[in-house]
Amino acid sequence: MAKIINIQPITRIEGHASIHIQLNDQGNVQETKVAFKSLRGFEKFVEGKPAEELPRIVSRICGICPWMHHIASNKAVDACFKVKVPIAGNLLRELMLTVAHIEDKLLHFFFLAGADFFLGSEYDYSVRNIMGLVKTKPELAEKVIKMRHKAKMVLDRFSKKTIHPIAGVPGGFIKPLSMEDRKIFLDNLTELLDFALFAMEYAKKEVFPKFEEFYLGLGEITTGFIGIVDKKGSLNLYDGNIRLMKPNGSCEEFRPDEYLDHL
Repeated sequence: MAKIINIQPITRIEGHASIHIQLNDQGNVQETKVAFKSLRGFEKFVEGKPAEELPRIVSRICGICPWMHHIASNKAVDACFKVKVPIAGNLLRELMLTVAHIEDKLLHFFFLAGADFFLGSEYDYSVRNIMGLVKTKPELAEKVIKMRHKAKMVLDRFSKKTIHPIAGVPGGFIKPLSMEDRKIFLDNLTELLDFALFAMEYAKKEVFPKFEEFYLGLGEITTGFIGIVDKKGSLNLYDGNIRLMKPNGSCEEFRPDEYLDHL
């Protein structure tokens, strides 16, 4: 007998979505749909607003990755005003963006998706969450929570706001990096680097072996990739050309302001 499975909401992503799976009479998947239903409307919110207000407004697109929206908007306004950002301003922006990526990945991998990988399907779904991780693997959970706090503290201390940053302004940053902040950041970021190395080794030994056979059985899907690269062709999270790698492996590069001409 045909059956429809609805999963709503999806709890392993940073946002709101649902999955609808239709099974045929044999119990096999006949059709799968993923629906993203939330209307953001920020394109309309910013119409008529002063350009310099946009970085502050669009940081509210997301409470988990606000720095990405904040910095992207800053760079767009820089281009509109035709200003050249000083070296220090670019470095501070890149520093905050990099720390924001670390904090974001800590949240996604450990708090959202991690419990499925660390605990596995032998645990009931009601246990596969951060609280279940605290109970079953307290030492790992303590490290994770501590590291996210350290990353968050760096962002909070510099932006003076817990969630939605206002530190980036057209042409640069609102303040320089003091020696006191520099020391605090170095201490915390050194610990975060050590934890990243620990997490990779932990995943190789404790996570990957359990799921390797399952993932190898899924087959391969040929797809393309897109990202920012520097002048040497290496990944850059802050600045550079956009590189589009097509499913056949060929690459095409273009400036960020040419985005709509290619995609």
